[in-house]
Amino acid sequence: MQRDNKPSRISRRQAVQLAVLRSFTNAPAELDRLLDLSPPEWKRLLYWLDVSGLALYFFVRLPDLGLAKHLPLEVLERLQQNVTDNSMRMKAMAAEAVAIQMSFKNHGLECALLKGFSLWPHSVPSFELRSQLDIDFLVAPSDLASAQAIVAQRGYHLRGHSGRSWEYKDEPVPRTSIKQLYQDTGSRSVELHAATTSASQAHLRRRESLPFQGILMPVLSPEDLFLGQALHLYKHLASEGARAAHGVELYRHILYRWNDRAFWGRLRVLTEEDAGARFALGFVVALLTGAMGPFAPEALTSWTTERLPEFAHRWIDRFGLSAALGNAGGSKLSMILQDELEAHGLRAAAPKRQKVLPTRLPPRIEQAVPGETFAQSLGRNKRQSLFVLRRLRFHVIEGARLAFERARWKGVEARHQQTNDNSLTHA
Repeated sequence: MQRDNKPSRISRRQAVQLAVLRSFTNAPAELDRLLDLSPPEWKRLLYWLDVSGLALYFFVRLPDLGLAKHLPLEVLERLQQNVTDNSMRMKAMAAEAVAIQMSFKNHGLECALLKGFSLWPHSVPSFELRSQLDIDFLVAPSDLASAQAIVAQRGYHLRGHSGRSWEYKDEPVPRTSIKQLYQDTGSRSVELHAATTSASQAHLRRRESLPFQGILMPVLSPEDLFLGQALHLYKHLASEGARAAHGVELYRHILYRWNDRAFWGRLRVLTEEDAGARFALGFVVALLTGAMGPFAPEALTSWTTERLPEFAHRWIDRFGLSAALGNAGGSKLSMILQDELEAHGLRAAAPKRQKVLPTRLPPRIEQAVPGETFAQSLGRNKRQSLFVLRRLRFHVIEGARLAFERARWKGVEARHQQTNDNSLTHA
């Protein structure tokens, strides 16, 4: 079946973002687009770099690209300051992760660090460059209460509970601006994930140790780490959208393992009975290939991307570039993918289906803290009101866009079906 629903063109803004994305490949392309940006365009690009998580990765890549001497001085100074600030912030967060793990170890808790720091060095050249906001631990169910008590003793307060996850925060200074994204404000966030499923319990049994900041940090096995990273990216792509940095990190991880046929063999065996995981793997690799060019080894693609159903390739052709670049406000176009998954009777590790228009207000982004002043309460409620208005705008605009693209998608599908029927009739 020929796929004829590709976007005809991309905007100048997307072309610039795509040039940045491809700057992380071995064959960067169209970097000259970055040399004639106007100040307003640089402002928009810097914002995208911040929210996508690519700002610091891009800055340290500039010398290799030969661009360091050609960009505006104020841009270079701004990015350099972000690197300096984030390095201090991440070192403090790493020290906190080590302290928590040592407490867990001293109490004999069975746990493993998830995501974040465990992605170094496979996906991240230096953990100080990562735009990480929290510390995640997978904990055995029998040790969950003890882990919660240890986290509480370190000054964290429970801020949310969803399913098997508990989020704790200690935020004396709420992050209210992009600038604070890189600064060490003293804010910390810890998430505890209970290993209550057979899969997560197997993750704990297979865990290994990573030399990190002077200790042996328990982390997932290489195969579990990679699969979890890919599924995490897919989960966001199959909901409102992912950060571009997550795609670049997975891209780097695949290159890191490129020649390791034994690793890909073990991963294949691990997912032998999980069609959903294989679909998700194939989907994210195909999407990154479409945006950044061919890069994955045949030892991975032969049983993932090459076995994707036709509708997945069509969705990537139509929406994959926007998904890879990320949308700061989110998108509802993944619902078209979910429609196709349901129509074909597939379950692919997708999150709970979104609603076109939700019937409830979004949760609070900040909780009241003991002893807050009237001014702090007023600021917190103002930020919540602005957040609600942004979400309302998102649902209205993206809902309309979804309706248009759904109609177009069904039209293309109908033409394909008619073409197939005519072919069968003439045959």
